[in-house]
Amino acid sequence: DNMTQIVRFLNACGNPNFSFAALEMRRFHSESTEILVPRVDGDFRKPQQKEAGTRFSWNKELIIKDAKEKLSLEAFLLFENLFSFCEQHSQAGMGYGTGKENGSFTFYGVRDSVKGSLFSVFSHGDFVINLGYMQKIYSDSEIDGFKKSLSQITPIRNIESSDKWFYIIKLGKNISKLEDVEAFKKIVLEFLQNN
Repeated sequence: DNMTQIVRFLNACGNPNFSFAALEMRRFHSESTEILVPRVDGDFRKPQQKEAGTRFSWNKELIIKDAKEKLSLEAFLLFENLFSFCEQHSQAGMGYGTGKENGSFTFYGVRDSVKGSLFSVFSHGDFVINLGYMQKIYSDSEIDGFKKSLSQITPIRNIESSDKWFYIIKLGKNISKLEDVEAFKKIVLEFLQNN
């Protein structure tokens, strides 16, 4: 599941002239017979087979509509909740992605007139904590403190020991309770107030 999320994230954000795919080889054997069954995950068509075009400009109406079509009701309600939070509290205003297939919005912190992204949410349900982008304006110790606070939320408990630049969780699957989203929002506001 994590590999699938990473492949989808890379393809949603990447250059439309190429795409990433993951190859899994399942091995089945009995006595003297062994069979390898490949499974490819991701958009592995040749670039010329893909629909040509440029990046897409998303706005509030389009991203809400796209998320409503792609997400379960449970995941969509969490998406909407995070969207409203971002509208109200992002220090550099609402940031919209330019992905061709999936819309996204981004929450920013600001320090010395420089903005750094704390998290992004995609219309297909990926919820990405942007630890790599936070380094633009926050120190390693500040980010470690943020990770420690977030690790108190059960679905995100592994973030403190993770070395990922972008910690991806899935709305409605990895994080499905409103109280977990509320705890996340509280931690983000406390982090902004203290840093």
